[in-house]
Amino acid sequence: MHRVFAGLLAALCVSLPAHGQDNPGDIVVSGVRTDNGTPGGLWLADTAAPQPLTLIGSTLSPLDNAASLAIDPFDPTRFYAGTYSRRLGGELTPTYLLRLELRGGALRKADVLNYSEMDEDIVLAVVPLGEHLYYLGRHSVGRVPLSGGKVEQLVELPDWVEPRGMASDGRYLYAAATPFSLVTIDLVDLRTLKPLASIPRGSEEIQNVAMDNEGHLLVVTANPSGNARLLRYHHTSGVLLNQLVLPLIGARAVAQDPENGLIHVVGATAPSTSGVLTIADWKVARGPVGNLPNALPALVIQRPRHAFFQRGLGCKADDGKVPSIGTVGRPGQRAPYFGVTVATTPNSPVLFCAGIEDTNVGPFDLKIIGAPGCWLAVDPFVIAFHRTDARGAAIQYLPHAATPTQYNGIRLNAQWVVGASTANLLGAALSDAVRITIRD
Repeated sequence: MHRVFAGLLAALCVSLPAHGQDNPGDIVVSGVRTDNGTPGGLWLADTAAPQPLTLIGSTLSPLDNAASLAIDPFDPTRFYAGTYSRRLGGELTPTYLLRLELRGGALRKADVLNYSEMDEDIVLAVVPLGEHLYYLGRHSVGRVPLSGGKVEQLVELPDWVEPRGMASDGRYLYAAATPFSLVTIDLVDLRTLKPLASIPRGSEEIQNVAMDNEGHLLVVTANPSGNARLLRYHHTSGVLLNQLVLPLIGARAVAQDPENGLIHVVGATAPSTSGVLTIADWKVARGPVGNLPNALPALVIQRPRHAFFQRGLGCKADDGKVPSIGTVGRPGQRAPYFGVTVATTPNSPVLFCAGIEDTNVGPFDLKIIGAPGCWLAVDPFVIAFHRTDARGAAIQYLPHAATPTQYNGIRLNAQWVVGASTANLLGAALSDAVRITIRD
């Protein structure tokens, strides 16, 4: 078994595609139908002459009314959309969750994921997490398998909620619950909504949210007087970190490029047109450009957002913080190593635990052995001992292999255990867990 696992670790050269596949960094926006019936659509919008994306030979009308977009965390050629069932001729059209494939600047494929009808008239946000696509509707939070299946409604939203957008860092969902408030939703218990931040009640309203590259929350607003702002809030304290007045009538969506750090915002430039702004170092660097029709409620950058799927199951160490798990290096045939890192208290003993994912084995609450709130999400059969350095860092390197296709599709779980003498009776803290998918 250990020999098999060593081979799996060697196979990680193909676990995650390297950045910069087809059209890296392209800005993709979606627009909904106008009141006069003009169809919406998808556009490549990072040029002065936006390129419409149409699926050749398709009659899939939901592509004309995508209200939300998200990029697959592993594959930048794949992204997801949720639609708006704007009434046409007095009839309400169905609402869809879609999986799209974009290669070479062309939309190659579109599949409907929801095999059952949705009790929603609009999907305001979609977030791929693990094996599911989570969605935020006007009335509920739910999910559907990424491979397609029955829609599972997870939480019915209270009457006071007027959702505007949702994002995730893999540990929590962050949502605009009303036009004036932001909340944090625990993925372990989706019924738990914790207030995060708010803007003064008045004419300015939150329009959408996104995660930045540091895990904080980007928020765009609109004002009937013709003002718009970009705001940045700390993901745990809710403190306003940055703000910028935008040269837009109203902002609708925002995304940050994970490679170069540029922030892109889409919004109205005139009553019937929209454009894209590029922001560098919290100053407008370009735009608005595009002259796009329709209201544009969604924007994504065609790059993978992160290296692996993180599940928030960790617990606090002696410093009062959950040990942070991450990666180092860029997976790929030419890179010598791919590493899983931990950041926690300095000079502490740590264990790297990894094992093949078993869907029949759920996270185990360690409260029974003296560590309440700590969840072990790995069925480990490999454990490596380390000690953090003076900065609190440690790393487990995983070698690449030349021909790892025999392990394609296998999923590994990994997690760090940290010595924490004062944290609980067990004397241990855990990082969040991650899933690493081996892909050819």
